[in-house]
Amino acid sequence: MMTRPQSLVRVSAASVLALGLLGASAFAQSVPSPEEKLEAIRHGLVQAAMDGPTRVHSTAWVDSKGSLQESSSFRTGLLVRGVRVQSYERDSQGQLVADLRMQTQSSIGQAPDAKAGPSAQCKSALAGGRLQHVIGLEISTAPDWKVDELPAVRAVESQILHQWRGTANGSVVWRVALNNRTARSAYQEALLGSSVDHAPWQAKLILRPVVQPVTSLVPMRNLNNEGHLVAVPTVETLLQLELTLTGRNQFEPLYAAQAQIKWSTDRPNWDVPRPSEDAQALLAAQLQGWAQEVQQRLTCEQVQPQVVVSGRDSVRINAGSLAGVRVGDEWLLTGGKNYIQQILEPGVAAQSVLAKVQNVGEHYAQLQLVAGPRDAVQRNWRAWPAETLR
Repeated sequence: MMTRPQSLVRVSAASVLALGLLGASAFAQSVPSPEEKLEAIRHGLVQAAMDGPTRVHSTAWVDSKGSLQESSSFRTGLLVRGVRVQSYERDSQGQLVADLRMQTQSSIGQAPDAKAGPSAQCKSALAGGRLQHVIGLEISTAPDWKVDELPAVRAVESQILHQWRGTANGSVVWRVALNNRTARSAYQEALLGSSVDHAPWQAKLILRPVVQPVTSLVPMRNLNNEGHLVAVPTVETLLQLELTLTGRNQFEPLYAAQAQIKWSTDRPNWDVPRPSEDAQALLAAQLQGWAQEVQQRLTCEQVQPQVVVSGRDSVRINAGSLAGVRVGDEWLLTGGKNYIQQILEPGVAAQSVLAKVQNVGEHYAQLQLVAGPRDAVQRNWRAWPAETLR
């Protein structure tokens, strides 16, 4: 029986060990670190800004010593509506490169078509995406209602919430959550406030009664049994709806509208009053029209949550499972809404942080900071979805 020399066995084992170490080294090199991912995303954004339209502002002045001083600033006209990482690859030097897909819209040299509708003036911020806008809906009742009319008004509130939730759930653009906000102090707001209070969009709908005099013609008969019409003064109640949709930390509403519908109630078998079928039908038609207009405007807006709580190693953003956020997603956190426009300025690109979702609630997500200047993250920083497509 032939036996293999011990020297050959030792050489073979050493070869296997060397191959294993080389394989492990190659695998470690192929798996990008969070710092490499962040630097690759920054570089991709800077390159996209340089390839797009750029405006240069130069200022020159003479200082107190008589020397000519110059200052230049660079502002890109690239409006980034969303960032997606298609993949990460390494170039010939081993440098990590991010293949970015950005939903963009140039703001320089382009004038919107005034005749086109809102959705025709922009590209959908959600094309190919899975994130939705979230609206915190607050329904309030004006104090002008009579006590015996309040049950019917509460039924209207339920109809509004049910209809808008159903419409939004069938859309890829938006979702609705009820915001039961009540009047409270700043201390109570901090103590009792819910995550819906920080929703990226807040819609406020006020229900108000409007009583107006009307004249009704009633048929009457006199002593001679001759019929004629008599004008009888009476009053008619209208339901006035006042809707505003405003983004978080914004003063001007994205959408505002008012409408009046004829209001009438039924009280079958002396039960509590409820809106009549005609009033419910008119209300449903009005709500459907508003829902379509709100969706058109939100289509032109980017889904961009904000940091609502900042810590040393983690932050909370105001988007959760209702918006489509998942555990494991990666987000790029940047300071200020003009980060992309100013990214060509020295030092601006470095003011960004890469974070990863660790925990998700219905209206919020907790993110772990994994790369970048963690101490720089502040409340109201913006969050960009930067996860790889999967």
